[in-house]
Amino acid sequence: MGTINPLEGKKALDLMEIQVKEYGARGFKLYNVRYDYGQPFPWRMDDPRVAFPIFEKALELGVNIIGVHKGVPLGPQPIEHTQAWDMDGAAANFPEINFIIFHVGLPFIDEVCWQLVRYPNLYASIAATVNFVTRSPRVFAETMAKLLFWCGEDKIIYGGETPIWHLRGALKAFWEFELPEDIVEGYGCGQLTKEAKKKILGLNLARLHGIDVEEKKRSLGLAA
Repeated sequence: MGTINPLEGKKALDLMEIQVKEYGARGFKLYNVRYDYGQPFPWRMDDPRVAFPIFEKALELGVNIIGVHKGVPLGPQPIEHTQAWDMDGAAANFPEINFIIFHVGLPFIDEVCWQLVRYPNLYASIAATVNFVTRSPRVFAETMAKLLFWCGEDKIIYGGETPIWHLRGALKAFWEFELPEDIVEGYGCGQLTKEAKKKILGLNLARLHGIDVEEKKRSLGLAA
């Protein structure tokens, strides 16, 4: 994914074009706060002046995937700028774009789930939150149960946060992880199956990118 600062106006639009045409960017990752000399400058995903020109430029460039950091406040960042209330306006005004809410908006996962279920072009990335699978399995189980109940396995996207954490341990633990039976029954969400894990670990993102997985396997010499 490429990244730009929407507050930079035309410079940001020009950088988008460079990243797509020269470096092959197929999506963009955005952050709703810019820091200059320790001062936060927030902006919203539903702002017609700041955000919408970015979305329009993305579509012009043939890019239909935009991720945004939500939840997980960084340092002294005011926590209100990490809330996901602005995703409604973005999703409703740009249905052609698939918006990925990174970190499932923690600690605002309940609010995010209500958005995921209402907008077909909203998705949740378990970036960073996947590391709870080993650090706090019960927290991770409840997070996954909420997502499975509200939006289902087709709208969950894997994220590893490399190089902050080495992904191998989390990947192995995620593949072997099963929801405790009391959580399955309590949330009525069904088990986190191997098929669901395959979707989360790559098939869902491949679908959003329009990648034919079987054809890609053949081109890489991986087909059985």
